[in-house]
Amino acid sequence: MGKGGMMGRFPAQALLLPLPFLRRVEKGALCGEVRGAPIRDDAGHARKERLGAADSADKRRLTGGDEDGIPDGKESFSAKAGREPGTFRAFAGGTGSTAASGRCRTSRGTRRIWGLVAAALAGVLAFGATGALAQQPEDIIASLQNLTGEVQVVQKTTGATVPGRVGLLLHAGDTIVTTDQARATIKFRDGSEIRLFQNTRFVLQGAKESAGSNRSFKLDLLLRVGSLWGNFVKQRQTAKLTGPTATVGIKGTTLRFTERDNKGRVALTEGVIDVSNEVKTVELQAGFRLTEFTRSDDLAQKIQPIPYKVDIKADKRQLTFEKNQPETVFVNLQLIEIATGREVARSAKIYLRSNYERITYPPAAQLNERGFTRVALTFAPPEPSDTSLNGSVFVWAVVDQDDADDVGEGRALFTIPVPSGKERIRIEAEKGETQRVQ
Repeated sequence: MGKGGMMGRFPAQALLLPLPFLRRVEKGALCGEVRGAPIRDDAGHARKERLGAADSADKRRLTGGDEDGIPDGKESFSAKAGREPGTFRAFAGGTGSTAASGRCRTSRGTRRIWGLVAAALAGVLAFGATGALAQQPEDIIASLQNLTGEVQVVQKTTGATVPGRVGLLLHAGDTIVTTDQARATIKFRDGSEIRLFQNTRFVLQGAKESAGSNRSFKLDLLLRVGSLWGNFVKQRQTAKLTGPTATVGIKGTTLRFTERDNKGRVALTEGVIDVSNEVKTVELQAGFRLTEFTRSDDLAQKIQPIPYKVDIKADKRQLTFEKNQPETVFVNLQLIEIATGREVARSAKIYLRSNYERITYPPAAQLNERGFTRVALTFAPPEPSDTSLNGSVFVWAVVDQDDADDVGEGRALFTIPVPSGKERIRIEAEKGETQRVQ
């Protein structure tokens, strides 16, 4: 197994558990080495088995406590997984101590809780090595979201062409195809995303993920034909985006890229990128674009300012979530000329997205013939997992069509309360170590 986990999969090396949960057992020691998990059979009788590839999580459940027929103080749990069995120790905080073997002087409730802990470890390790999740290829790197119209995915693993759907997992080598008037979002594991517009053929050529707590991602992407908008997370990701006419080096940027009829266009609204063709490499700054070019054009002669953008004005920017209730914010969107600020009369579809996952958007948003619309966004209160946002929520308004490389997206900043992060215990099963984390 690779060190980097796939989407929706726990790494086999570690397990994070809420500290309040663990504190419930601080008067007792974790009992011994992790061996022999009791498993209920179809008749409800307890029996001791080692987990292997044939065990199915949806047919059996791990149990702990006196009701399983194991005498007091002798509950212990197996973490065997596949061909490489191992004995793993986990440690509890508080006054308890760790015993490698022997009896464990704990209460019945304590044994049940640690039964759940060890069962979770066993499930993580078993799935990581031999279970249902491990049967999927390691190269799952993204998923499909926000689909409109007919979208197809040509799967490299099977060679089959399947209809696109929300939540469909994407592997390295998969090709995503949008038809006339269709659009789709590709959401990557690091939070980066790409919006594909109509009549586009896009290939996820490959991806690499570094191991460790500070993970980084490296993507290799191919735009055979069509148009896209992409927002790439800063500091955690680098990408190479290749087309028939040019190659774009990306690192924490927001851009548009179009390839049609052996001619390309690039527009950049955040960050810095390098764009190369057969003749030249240029550094493109935010707020500029490369107008239509070929493989043999001098790219330096094609650089121009982006003339328009979507301006966002909200009726409030600071959210308090009184009584922990959602808040609705009304937002005005207006297409403007950047140099003068004057309103531009031009209709366009709008795609709204954010770094905050707890926003409800309108079913559709579109600028009218005056280039204006007003929409309502409903923000749900933050959860502890949103602590990393540091109270800063961004909302982007992107022209959701392929002929808009002359329009920069609008961006608005909202502030929300910073939730208190829950302290958790990180259990390193292979090393037998624990660490307190937020």
